[in-house]
Amino acid sequence: MSEPAAATADPAAAAGGGRPRPRPGRRAATILGLVMLAGAVAFVVAAGDRLAGARAALASPDPAAIAAILAAVAVNLLLTGAFFRLLYARHARIGMLEMQAVMAAASLLNYLPLRPGLAGRVAYHRAVHGVPVRSSVLVMVQALGLSGLIAAAVAMAAWASSAGHLPLEAGLGGLAALAGLAVIIRRLAIAARPGLAEAIGPWPAAALLRLAEVGCVALRTWAAFALVGQPITAAAATALAAAAVIVTMVPLSSNGLGLREWATGLLAPALAGVPMETAIAADLLARAAELLVVGAAGGVSLAWLGRRGTAPAAGVS
Repeated sequence: MSEPAAATADPAAAAGGGRPRPRPGRRAATILGLVMLAGAVAFVVAAGDRLAGARAALASPDPAAIAAILAAVAVNLLLTGAFFRLLYARHARIGMLEMQAVMAAASLLNYLPLRPGLAGRVAYHRAVHGVPVRSSVLVMVQALGLSGLIAAAVAMAAWASSAGHLPLEAGLGGLAALAGLAVIIRRLAIAARPGLAEAIGPWPAAALLRLAEVGCVALRTWAAFALVGQPITAAAATALAAAAVIVTMVPLSSNGLGLREWATGLLAPALAGVPMETAIAADLLARAAELLVVGAAGGVSLAWLGRRGTAPAAGVS
């Protein structure tokens, strides 16, 4: 997903198309996230010689790992746009390119204080597509719920693999196969049994997309650890990815800024056998790649939406 951020947009501000109102709790959460991020950076700097291996590895980085981390972030962003387009399909007809631009712009704006992208996205869909505020909030809640379920299922598959109960490929493949089968059943039922297709809804396809997003987060995690000279197993990368998705659902700063870095640092010694300082350094590297891709995609998207004259006053998201 961008990993799914907590849906805390201000409905009143969105309904009026204005900027989100600064709430004391939201401001405090933003400050806390920034403090935690600064603390993570300070912790890595203070590690000194304990990160000599990471510095040596970064001096001559593996081009394949660099390509993998950037591609993982970019594909994750595309999948997030497709995921939300699917959930919005019941409320409005939104073109794929438009939704991709809206979500990329949102991801960029959500890095600003008070996360204006969340309310901006609600305002955008209301102004441009006539989607009621309550419908956009419902979509956010549905996205959070499905994200939590998928992350928990992936975490269980990673645990089963680490414990030797089931190969990781079998666990993840089983999840994908179940969702894929439900997608096929829904496709077949659209003409013959419309009621069944409606009952199934978009959830199997949405689950497949969200599962693929967690896979992108796992690839990004694996590549980040490889770049700091600490390769980890696929099971460990998957477990850390599931944890990252869950952490970003906590209503602090967008995308778990600060919180994700510390969660990775605390979990990596047990899940991957990697020292805490190295794990935090790896996640900071992943964050830098994320900011690079989201900054480029979000900037282009904001300019494109602005030229179309469809960016609401609150800021597109």
